[in-house]
Parts: sequence; C-alpha cells; structure tokens
Amino acid sequence: ALLLTLPQRQFVEGWAECIKLGVALDDDYFAFLESNAEALLRLEPNLLCAAIARAVAIKAAIVERDEGEQGERALLNYGHTLGHAIEQVTGYERWLHGEAVSIGMTFAARLGHRIGVTPAELIERQDALLERIGLPTRADGLPLASLFDAMARDKKARDGAMRWVIPTALGRSALMAIPTDDVRAALLDFGATDAPASDTPQAIGAPDAQ
Repeated sequence: ALLLTLPQRQFVEGWAECIKLGVALDDDYFAFLESNAEALLRLEPNLLCAAIARAVAIKAAIVERDEGEQGERALLNYGHTLGHAIEQVTGYERWLHGEAVSIGMTFAARLGHRIGVTPAELIERQDALLERIGLPTRADGLPLASLFDAMARDKKARDGAMRWVIPTALGRSALMAIPTDDVRAALLDFGATDAPASDTPQAIGAPDAQ
C-alpha cells in the first residue's frame, strides 16, 4: 500500500538495490526478479511482497553475520563505489540513489570483465534486467578527476587505495583492490571524460521520469 503512493521514478529506482543483492549475493533471487520483472512493475501484491521479504532476508543475514562491517557486509555495497561518486559529482540533483547504483553496477561488472573475473553472460543478464525495470546503465560525460576524488573517499578504500565489489559469477562477488590504471581506462571506455569539469557536456542529467 505504501509503494502505491510513490511516483513511478522513485518506485523504479528502488529495484536497483534488489537487483544488486541478486547479482552480488543470491542467483536464485536474481532469477526470481528476472522471471517476474513485468509483474513486479505492475505491483502484483504477492510477488511484490515476496520480492521485498527476500531482499530484507538476504540483507539481514549478511548484517547479522558481520555487524561490524569487517568482511562480507562490504558486498552489500556492490555498485555503490561509482554510484556514490556520481551522486557527489552531480550534486545529488541529477540522479536518484538507485539510478546511480544501477550505473555503478553496470560499470563494476565491466571493470570485473576487464580484469578477467566477471563473465560476459553476467553483464548481459544484469544489463537486460536493469533496462527492463527502467533503470539507467550509463552516465556519459562525467569528469574523470572528480569521480576519482569522490571514490577516494569511499568507505571501502584503504590507505588511499580504492576497493571494488566485483561479481565473479551470478550470485557471488568479492572485494578487490584494482590498479588505478585499469579503473581509469575502464571509466574512459564507460564514457567519462578527461576534460576539466567546467568543460564537460551539460547533457549528463538524469533521464525523464520513467
């Protein structure tokens, strides 16, 4: 009943956090979302409640096992390293949190593929589901230097080095330190720009409300 009160765009952005759990931690949950995407968007009550309950259970189990965030709880941050940076660089005005996380997930999977740990099939299935739900998968034209500054402050960073949650198979992921050169090259491939922030294109805002 509460979800029925949300604007469509805010309802859609919440699914990024659910898809994140499926990709990073639970392939069965991902398959459930994949099989029922359209029905969930139609707010089918039984499926919607099942999707929410399963997401809560996955997250609660992780937090219970790692209350102090010393280990596997970091995997809940899949998509958030770049996602948080996008929010900061755009002043929290252009993208909703779930939209930024969706873009962060598509990048993290490509970064993982670049270093040889993320299967191409995972990228294809993740992208397809995000797009079916109505979530963005690109944010072209963002300034590379500003993104790096924001990511250096990520809570997973250690001694100034960025660490990434990278999917290694559907439903499995790992926290990895990845060389800066690989991250830089992957971001440029993903549409970031080396131009100064003042020279970056203005057409980098969020999409119209879904």
